[in-house]
Amino acid sequence: MGIIKKFFNRETISYLIFGVLTTVIAYVTYFIFDRLFAGANIGGFPITTELSTLLSWICAVAFAYITNKIFVFGSMSFERNLILREIRDFVAARIFSLVFEMIWMFVFVDILYNYLTDIFLLEWASSVSGAIYSDVYKMCAKIGANIFVVIMNYFFSKMIIFKKTEGVSESEEN
Repeated sequence: MGIIKKFFNRETISYLIFGVLTTVIAYVTYFIFDRLFAGANIGGFPITTELSTLLSWICAVAFAYITNKIFVFGSMSFERNLILREIRDFVAARIFSLVFEMIWMFVFVDILYNYLTDIFLLEWASSVSGAIYSDVYKMCAKIGANIFVVIMNYFFSKMIIFKKTEGVSESEEN
């Protein structure tokens, strides 16, 4: 019972709820930017997807920072230098977890899945049922990556970015 209370408290539940809302923000803003910048290109090279992805990531990280600061970790200090440090660290942590996720997906999809497909399923993988299997496999890899990303981001936020200062009561800090 003590372990359940330790891991499922107001803070972790709030973190998960705002994480879901952050994901919604990322998807909604991606599709808005995708429509807004449809046909955008640089030197004839289409950039709609990349531009939309980057801008939606920025919106999601900004939303996550604000909600994590105020609602999840209760960091109510708005002193300029503290906010600048928190934003710097928060963005750095999110970039780190993005790179981790990209490496995870590269290893589990581009290397491992393709290697296993080449060895065991070459003919079957090109069929319709093989394509469905491929999508399910990629989704499982993505879910696995996201589990680690959520844990990493929570750790970074709790232990580094919004860490409570020792010797300062919560009422003084907030």
